[in-house]
Amino acid sequence: MSKVSLSVFIDGLKPDSITHMPFLNSFRHKHRIRTDLGYSITCHATMYSGVFPQKHNMWFLWKYAPQTSPFKSIPDSKIIQYLDTLPTRYFIGKMVRIFQNYSSYGGLAIMKRSSLRNWRYFDLAESTFWDADQYLGSIPTIFEMLRANDIPYETVGFLDGKQNGGALSHIKNYTPKHSKNKWIYLFIGDVDHLSHMFTQESEETITKLKEIDREVERIYNDLNKLHDQVDLICFSDHGHMKVQDQFDIYELFNEHKKNLDDFIHIIDTNFARFWFRNAQEEQIVRKILKSIPSGFELEDEHFKKYNTVMPDNRYGDLIYYLDHPYMFKKTVWGYGLRTKSIHGFLPDYKEKDGVLITNVPTKTAEYVNLTDFAPSLLKNLDVKNNYEFDGSPIWE
Repeated sequence: MSKVSLSVFIDGLKPDSITHMPFLNSFRHKHRIRTDLGYSITCHATMYSGVFPQKHNMWFLWKYAPQTSPFKSIPDSKIIQYLDTLPTRYFIGKMVRIFQNYSSYGGLAIMKRSSLRNWRYFDLAESTFWDADQYLGSIPTIFEMLRANDIPYETVGFLDGKQNGGALSHIKNYTPKHSKNKWIYLFIGDVDHLSHMFTQESEETITKLKEIDREVERIYNDLNKLHDQVDLICFSDHGHMKVQDQFDIYELFNEHKKNLDDFIHIIDTNFARFWFRNAQEEQIVRKILKSIPSGFELEDEHFKKYNTVMPDNRYGDLIYYLDHPYMFKKTVWGYGLRTKSIHGFLPDYKEKDGVLITNVPTKTAEYVNLTDFAPSLLKNLDVKNNYEFDGSPIWE
């Protein structure tokens, strides 16, 4: 009997949005996915390894690592401060890219809004692509597990940003062929991108959802002509929440007669992370952060609850979480002027849920976890293993 597993990843897809996708919505087995605290880098590491962030240690894109920073040669001098403009940052970032080998999805990102004085403290946590050997060090991913067990597989759209990875065009150009591949993985990133720009409820995103649904149905039907059995697993990593307002943390520091660029920091979409040289800096920052209208400093109770206990301070001595409905106005990525929806908020928000849809009978629980994908896939492929997952197979 010929069987193939078809996995379809749709970045950022919310459970409610499948009402616009008649083919996927026609399957009976549907679950909400409880996402991670953090962004896509966290979710990908979790779903490909089957373990929590506190084990794979991939929590934010940038980490404190002065010794390995690709920008460690940038001097801390007055000259750098005078030259610190957006065009200068682009130029330096692009020049350094030429001499650095970062094969991850986004490559060597440019810290557009971060002061050049801060660059030399940071390195990328994610330097290789998700399916590369040793992506998570000693923790294997499903790609490594399948290769180790000689399970042939195929990925479609699983390319880096330079190759327009994740674009639906890759799926449109794909036609299944009869082969020995036991697993086919379709990687689609358009929904997340459009949701950021227009929200997931927008006409632009809904049009794309319908288009994706048609392409998945086409490939599914083609595979059914080639195989006796096609096991479909469609899933996402998180949902999306509309942003109602932006908060300028740089202006907040100015109001307190302090320059945020004088402190070692990274401002993500809704996380402000600080590293302190001394107790005085810490005291100043903590006092100023109390003026932020919505949010709180992450404490031990949060790290334990969301399985993000880290082995050191690579992601911050202090991590401030900015809560819904805000996002930071100026971040390491730029100014977010066109951003209308984000996904960095607490996993407790139901709008942050991902979704899983399958034609394989599953357990009756409403929720599954990101950690369940890896063990579920291996179980579906009949791969015998002794890997220590934090998740478990979802099958009935």
